[in-house]
Amino acid sequence: MTDLLAAVAYRLLAPRATGGTIPGSGDDLKNVVTTDLPNHAMCWAAINTLLQLDKNNNASAELILPSGEPVIIVPNSGPGRWVAIAGRGATGFSQEMYSTVSGTPTGQGVATWVQLGNLTWNAVYLPASSLWVASNIGVLTYSGPPGRFQASANITVIQTVDQAAEVDFYIDKNSAFIGSTTTLEEASKSGTSPSAQAISTQISTSVLRDMVSGDTLQMTFRVLNGDDHAVIRAAITIVPAD
Repeated sequence: MTDLLAAVAYRLLAPRATGGTIPGSGDDLKNVVTTDLPNHAMCWAAINTLLQLDKNNNASAELILPSGEPVIIVPNSGPGRWVAIAGRGATGFSQEMYSTVSGTPTGQGVATWVQLGNLTWNAVYLPASSLWVASNIGVLTYSGPPGRFQASANITVIQTVDQAAEVDFYIDKNSAFIGSTTTLEEASKSGTSPSAQAISTQISTSVLRDMVSGDTLQMTFRVLNGDDHAVIRAAITIVPAD
Protein backbone atom coordinates (compact mmCIF):
# COMPACT_ATOMS: atom_id res chain seq x y z
CA MET A 1 0.00 0.00 0.00
CA THR A 2 1.42 3.37 -1.01
CA ASP A 3 1.49 6.31 1.38
CA LEU A 4 -0.81 8.51 -0.73
CA LEU A 5 -3.43 5.82 -1.38
CA ALA A 6 -3.63 4.62 2.20
CA ALA A 7 -6.84 5.37 4.06
CA VAL A 8 -6.68 8.05 6.71
CA ALA A 9 -7.24 5.41 9.40
CA TYR A 10 -4.02 3.74 8.28
CA ARG A 11 -2.02 6.96 7.99
CA LEU A 12 -3.14 8.51 11.32
CA LEU A 13 -3.83 6.00 14.05
CA ALA A 14 -6.09 6.72 16.99
CA PRO A 15 -4.18 7.76 20.13
CA ARG A 16 -2.81 4.86 22.11
CA ALA A 17 -3.46 4.71 25.83
CA THR A 18 0.00 3.50 26.78
CA GLY A 19 2.12 4.71 23.87
CA GLY A 20 4.82 2.08 24.23
CA THR A 21 5.18 1.89 27.98
CA ILE A 22 6.71 -1.47 28.90
CA PRO A 23 4.97 -3.84 29.57
CA GLY A 24 2.17 -2.72 27.28
CA SER A 25 -1.55 -3.42 27.42
CA GLY A 26 -3.65 -4.66 24.53
CA ASP A 27 -3.91 -1.23 22.87
CA ASP A 28 -0.20 -0.53 23.19
CA LEU A 29 1.47 0.76 20.03
CA LYS A 30 3.79 -2.24 20.22
CA ASN A 31 0.83 -4.50 19.49
CA VAL A 32 -0.14 -2.76 16.25
CA VAL A 33 0.83 -4.93 13.27
CA THR A 34 2.73 -2.62 10.91
CA THR A 35 2.70 -4.82 7.80
CA ASP A 36 -0.28 -3.12 6.15
CA LEU A 37 0.46 0.38 7.39
CA PRO A 38 2.03 2.89 4.99
CA ASN A 39 5.50 4.20 5.68
CA HIS A 40 5.36 7.40 7.80
CA ALA A 41 2.03 6.54 9.43
CA MET A 42 1.67 8.50 12.68
CA CYS A 43 0.23 7.96 16.13
CA TRP A 44 -0.08 10.13 19.24
CA ALA A 45 0.98 8.40 22.43
CA ALA A 46 -0.87 9.11 25.65
CA ILE A 47 2.30 10.57 27.17
CA ASN A 48 2.52 13.65 24.94
CA THR A 49 4.60 12.21 22.11
CA LEU A 50 3.91 11.97 18.37
CA LEU A 51 5.51 8.91 16.77
CA GLN A 52 6.03 8.15 13.09
CA LEU A 53 6.50 4.73 11.53
CA ASP A 54 9.81 4.28 9.72
CA LYS A 55 9.40 0.97 7.85
CA ASN A 56 13.00 1.14 6.58
CA ASN A 57 14.44 1.12 10.09
CA ASN A 58 14.70 -2.39 11.47
CA ALA A 59 17.84 -1.98 13.56
CA SER A 60 17.24 0.62 16.28
CA ALA A 61 16.73 -0.68 19.81
CA GLU A 62 13.66 0.26 21.82
CA LEU A 63 14.07 3.25 24.11
CA ILE A 64 11.67 4.53 26.75
CA LEU A 65 12.73 7.53 28.85
CA PRO A 66 12.67 7.06 32.65
CA SER A 67 9.64 9.36 32.81
CA GLY A 68 7.74 7.01 30.49
CA GLU A 69 7.90 8.88 27.18
CA PRO A 70 8.63 6.59 24.22
CA VAL A 71 11.53 7.52 21.93
CA ILE A 72 11.67 4.38 19.78
CA ILE A 73 9.07 1.59 19.82
CA VAL A 74 9.77 -1.84 18.30
CA PRO A 75 6.50 -3.40 17.06
CA ASN A 76 5.75 -6.95 18.14
CA SER A 77 4.78 -7.81 14.57
CA GLY A 78 5.68 -6.23 11.24
CA PRO A 79 8.55 -4.16 9.85
CA GLY A 80 9.96 -0.84 10.99
CA ARG A 81 10.19 1.26 14.14
CA TRP A 82 7.92 3.88 15.67
CA VAL A 83 10.11 6.96 16.17
CA ALA A 84 9.25 10.05 18.24
CA ILE A 85 9.12 13.19 16.09
CA ALA A 86 7.44 15.67 18.45
CA GLY A 87 6.63 16.06 22.10
CA ARG A 88 8.52 15.00 25.20
CA GLY A 89 9.73 11.69 23.76
CA ALA A 90 11.57 13.51 20.98
CA THR A 91 14.00 14.90 23.58
CA GLY A 92 15.69 11.51 23.48
CA PHE A 93 17.29 12.66 20.24
CA SER A 94 18.82 15.72 21.88
CA GLN A 95 21.73 16.28 24.21
CA GLU A 96 22.97 19.31 26.09
CA MET A 97 25.93 19.37 28.46
CA TYR A 98 28.93 21.34 29.59
CA SER A 99 32.23 20.40 31.14
CA THR A 100 35.33 21.70 32.81
CA VAL A 101 38.45 20.49 31.07
CA SER A 102 41.91 19.71 32.34
CA GLY A 103 44.55 21.51 30.25
CA THR A 104 44.89 20.27 26.69
CA PRO A 105 47.80 22.22 25.15
CA THR A 106 48.43 21.83 21.45
CA GLY A 107 52.12 22.68 21.56
CA GLN A 108 53.81 25.59 19.87
CA GLY A 109 52.22 26.34 16.50
CA VAL A 110 51.80 22.66 15.65
CA ALA A 111 48.47 23.35 13.90
CA THR A 112 47.25 19.81 14.61
CA TRP A 113 43.62 19.09 15.44
CA VAL A 114 43.47 17.64 18.98
CA GLN A 115 40.69 16.21 21.09
CA LEU A 116 39.55 17.70 24.38
CA GLY A 117 40.93 15.61 27.22
CA ASN A 118 39.85 14.74 30.76
CA LEU A 119 36.30 16.03 30.59
CA THR A 120 34.06 15.88 33.66
CA TRP A 121 30.52 16.63 32.52
CA ASN A 122 29.04 19.05 35.06
CA ALA A 123 25.48 19.11 33.78
CA VAL A 124 23.28 17.21 31.39
CA TYR A 125 20.09 19.19 30.85
CA LEU A 126 18.18 16.66 28.77
CA PRO A 127 17.39 13.03 29.60
CA ALA A 128 20.43 10.92 30.43
CA SER A 129 18.64 7.96 28.82
CA SER A 130 18.89 9.47 25.36
CA LEU A 131 20.31 8.26 22.07
CA TRP A 132 23.64 9.99 22.78
CA VAL A 133 26.41 8.61 25.00
CA ALA A 134 29.31 10.89 25.98
CA SER A 135 32.85 9.77 26.80
CA ASN A 136 35.32 11.64 29.00
CA ILE A 137 37.24 12.87 25.96
CA GLY A 138 34.19 14.51 24.46
CA VAL A 139 33.12 11.84 21.96
CA LEU A 140 29.33 11.65 21.66
CA THR A 141 28.10 8.42 20.07
CA TYR A 142 24.66 8.31 18.43
CA SER A 143 22.54 5.15 18.55
CA GLY A 144 19.27 6.13 16.87
CA PRO A 145 17.74 5.97 13.39
CA PRO A 146 19.19 8.07 10.55
CA GLY A 147 18.60 11.77 11.04
CA ARG A 148 19.94 15.29 10.60
CA PHE A 149 21.07 17.24 13.67
CA GLN A 150 22.13 20.77 14.53
CA ALA A 151 25.19 20.70 16.78
CA SER A 152 26.21 23.93 18.51
CA ALA A 153 29.25 24.17 20.76
CA ASN A 154 31.60 26.60 22.43
CA ILE A 155 34.91 26.39 24.23
CA THR A 156 36.83 28.73 26.50
CA VAL A 157 40.52 28.78 25.64
CA ILE A 158 43.18 30.16 27.98
CA GLN A 159 46.42 31.53 26.59
CA THR A 160 49.32 30.43 28.75
CA VAL A 161 52.16 32.51 27.25
CA ASP A 162 52.76 36.01 25.93
CA GLN A 163 52.29 35.37 22.22
CA ALA A 164 49.53 35.98 19.70
CA ALA A 165 47.96 33.01 17.96
CA GLU A 166 45.06 31.84 15.83
CA VAL A 167 42.82 29.23 17.46
CA ASP A 168 40.46 27.13 15.30
CA PHE A 169 37.44 25.21 16.66
CA TYR A 170 35.48 22.44 14.90
CA ILE A 171 32.87 19.74 15.53
CA ASP A 172 34.38 16.62 13.98
CA LYS A 173 32.31 13.66 12.76
CA ASN A 174 33.74 10.17 13.27
CA SER A 175 37.14 11.63 14.26
CA ALA A 176 37.88 12.36 10.61
CA PHE A 177 40.42 15.13 11.30
CA ILE A 178 41.84 14.36 14.76
CA GLY A 179 45.63 14.30 14.45
CA SER A 180 45.67 16.00 11.04
CA THR A 181 46.69 19.53 10.02
CA THR A 182 43.91 19.90 7.44
CA THR A 183 42.59 23.44 6.97
CA LEU A 184 38.82 23.33 7.43
CA GLU A 185 36.78 26.18 5.97
CA GLU A 186 33.85 25.19 8.20
CA ALA A 187 35.89 25.70 11.38
CA SER A 188 35.40 28.76 13.58
CA LYS A 189 38.48 30.91 14.03
CA SER A 190 39.56 33.35 16.72
CA GLY A 191 42.75 35.28 17.43
CA THR A 192 44.41 35.79 20.80
CA SER A 193 46.57 38.84 21.60
CA PRO A 194 49.93 38.98 23.39
CA SER A 195 49.55 39.49 27.12
CA ALA A 196 51.79 39.33 30.14
CA GLN A 197 49.01 37.49 31.97
CA ALA A 198 46.93 34.45 31.10
CA ILE A 199 43.78 35.53 29.25
CA SER A 200 40.80 33.54 27.99
CA THR A 201 38.89 33.58 24.70
CA GLN A 202 35.52 31.98 23.92
CA ILE A 203 34.94 30.42 20.49
CA SER A 204 31.59 29.14 19.19
CA THR A 205 30.56 27.04 16.22
CA SER A 206 27.44 25.40 14.80
CA VAL A 207 27.10 22.71 12.14
CA LEU A 208 24.55 20.40 10.51
CA ARG A 209 25.40 16.72 10.59
CA ASP A 210 23.63 13.71 9.05
CA MET A 211 23.94 10.84 11.52
CA VAL A 212 23.32 7.09 11.55
CA SER A 213 23.67 4.69 14.45
CA GLY A 214 27.32 4.39 15.52
CA ASP A 215 28.37 7.80 14.19
CA THR A 216 30.19 10.14 16.58
CA LEU A 217 30.56 13.88 17.10
CA GLN A 218 33.54 15.40 18.86
CA MET A 219 34.76 18.90 19.67
CA THR A 220 38.29 19.55 18.48
CA PHE A 221 40.62 22.56 18.28
CA ARG A 222 44.08 23.57 17.07
CA VAL A 223 46.53 26.46 17.48
CA LEU A 224 48.38 28.10 14.61
CA ASN A 225 51.49 30.27 14.93
CA GLY A 226 51.53 30.40 18.69
CA ASP A 227 52.44 28.75 21.96
CA ASP A 228 50.46 26.52 24.29
CA HIS A 229 46.78 27.16 24.77
CA ALA A 230 44.44 25.09 26.93
CA VAL A 231 40.67 24.55 26.85
CA ILE A 232 39.20 25.13 30.30
CA ARG A 233 35.47 24.81 29.53
CA ALA A 234 33.43 23.16 26.79
CA ALA A 235 29.71 23.00 26.04
CA ILE A 236 27.68 21.31 23.32
CA THR A 237 23.98 21.14 22.41
CA ILE A 238 22.59 18.72 19.82
CA VAL A 239 19.01 18.89 18.58
CA PRO A 240 17.16 17.43 15.59
CA ALA A 241 17.26 19.81 12.64
CA ASP A 242 13.93 21.15 11.38
